[in-house]
Amino acid sequence: AYRLIRAEKSEKLAIGGLGLTLVGDVGKGALAIFMARWLGVLGYNPATALIIASLFVILGHSYPFCFKFKEGGRGIATLMGVLLALNEPLLPIWGGTVLLSIFVAQYLMTGKINWKSGSKLFSVIGDQVVGRVAGIAIALVPLYFFDPDPKLFFPVLAATILVLVRHIQRVKGHIREWANR
Repeated sequence: AYRLIRAEKSEKLAIGGLGLTLVGDVGKGALAIFMARWLGVLGYNPATALIIASLFVILGHSYPFCFKFKEGGRGIATLMGVLLALNEPLLPIWGGTVLLSIFVAQYLMTGKINWKSGSKLFSVIGDQVVGRVAGIAIALVPLYFFDPDPKLFFPVLAATILVLVRHIQRVKGHIREWANR
């Protein structure tokens, strides 16, 4: 979704496209979980159905069939949809952990954060790959301890692993770039 803002010349069109993409990606993740729950009514094991649904919705987002299994997204918004459908009160805890990690990593890597400009803050959220990946991994800890149903942790864990794998190459590049400074 972030690539839309970078590619679009008009800020209004970019924000509109970003919003539509975000709603679609989050909705896709939530729909997969709702469908898995529906299958649970048919007699399938609900925990297994949720894990399989979360895995395949992230795989389908990251490696879409219509693009010959290339050019897909990184799966963060779809992961948000999975989490939203599983336990919506935990989404702010997850999001807060990820955002905190992004800003801590930005400060550690650059020594500054420009709090005065909204567009600069948004840029940090989109560009700070190391902080985003660390935040997504760290966010599993509060999810594990605050979720009243531990069975719901495993679908999020499965989806998170796929999102982290999708980010590996970008993280390596950012770490190399940071080390060469």
